[in-house]
Amino acid sequence: MIIDKAISILKDLVGFPTVSADSNLEMIAYISKLSETANARIIVEHNSDKTKANIFATSVRWDRIVWPY
Repeated sequence: MIIDKAISILKDLVGFPTVSADSNLEMIAYISKLSETANARIIVEHNSDKTKANIFATSVRWDRIVWPY
């Protein structure tokens, strides 16, 4: 069921440490993998130390997303 998968993803996301002093790369990798399996376009921008990043994921058309479940 899609709601169960959404809840699972949310539980995963809130489980990542996101304190600004720590790296967020583990979470970025998780989101990137999830987004890529949904056929989203991914851009990851790292800070100068390569310890943190921002992720931009876009999908042109929602009806063309291929969800992995």
